[in-house]
Amino acid sequence: MSEGAEVHRSVLRKVVHIIDPDASFVEAVSAILTLEGMYPKGFGSLAEFLSATEGNLPDAVVINFTLNDGAGPSVINYLTQANRPVVMIGNEQQTEPAITAMRAGAIDVLTKPLDTARLVRDLADAFSQMTRSLPRNTLTPREREVLELIVDGQSNKEAGRLLGISPRTVEIHRARAMEKLGARNTAEMVRLALS
Repeated sequence: MSEGAEVHRSVLRKVVHIIDPDASFVEAVSAILTLEGMYPKGFGSLAEFLSATEGNLPDAVVINFTLNDGAGPSVINYLTQANRPVVMIGNEQQTEPAITAMRAGAIDVLTKPLDTARLVRDLADAFSQMTRSLPRNTLTPREREVLELIVDGQSNKEAGRLLGISPRTVEIHRARAMEKLGARNTAEMVRLALS
């Protein structure tokens, strides 16, 4: 599989929330992330985001650091503790908020006009890191490959096509991975893999 395909696969079906008061900016970033296979959703404020999510967190968050209102670092810390990557966006290069954001756990701090290629790369790298952190010592290489594809939202048939094996063989590897992880079902296996 090519590097480009690997990066693209790592972002498939990921939900990314964008928090920024500029609706046109949110719309433009959403269009780019949609083209990359992600599911973006925009919010105009932190309060709106927190009210809408209520514990049902997205896979990643892109947030404008001018929205901090003192709550930004604690929100970033909360999200990173929940294993959700955060990218901060600013209207200009501001050292103090950038340092605060990085200390709180943001994976990157970008400025407008936004380098969208870098944003996509940041998110893809973060999602790949999440799957690389799986318990590799207990799973065979093939079980890890199958698990990573299942975590990325692939069906048995899709995973089999990508790996060049039958859907039945994927199911066998999937069942073994679930057993080794102590998962009772696929949803729990994905949760364990991402936790």
